[in-house]
Amino acid sequence: ESYVREKTATDSGATVPFFAEQEGELEGRLVSARANLAAFRAKWGILDLSTQREGMLNEYGRLTTEINEARAELVQNSVALNAFDEDPGKLSPESALPFSLRNDPGITETLRNLASLRARESRLGTEMGENHPDRTGVQDEIRRLQSHVAEEGRSILSNRGAVLASLLAELEGQRDRIQEQVLTLDARSREMRSLETAVDVMAAAVAQDA
Repeated sequence: ESYVREKTATDSGATVPFFAEQEGELEGRLVSARANLAAFRAKWGILDLSTQREGMLNEYGRLTTEINEARAELVQNSVALNAFDEDPGKLSPESALPFSLRNDPGITETLRNLASLRARESRLGTEMGENHPDRTGVQDEIRRLQSHVAEEGRSILSNRGAVLASLLAELEGQRDRIQEQVLTLDARSREMRSLETAVDVMAAAVAQDA
């Protein structure tokens, strides 16, 4: 700016050598500014910042969805686990078991046996009376199987909770890294705009001097 003001304010030929020197310096600074911009782009591989940022934000959104799903599943798992711990003595696996546990082979077989025992208990109560020893024995076996189902269910849910917690931590870590990358990309974008501005300013100065 000082150079341009001085050149505009004078018509003296005595300053020609000075301005010739300044013109060479301006052109050199333009070459340097362009080189800096090219080196920056080459270093960071930045050709289309908006495309890179959009891709990162899409990944951030996908991870957020998975995190929300994992959190919801973890909450459901905790609720189911608490149901076992609140009053295991009165647990009725046929009604209290989460649907997801009913697909477990061991629990499925135990539930099948429980259904058979309940049918036998009912028949004995009708045919032999409610206090018949055979019926009492069947009731004891029913309680034993209920306790087994509760233990198996608690173990499965505890393991599932640990896996979900680990998955949630990993997803949140991935999302945090994506967020850091977006912030870094934004900073690089500001740097590149500054370098582009420097090139534009130098190019304008050289063009005005020509």
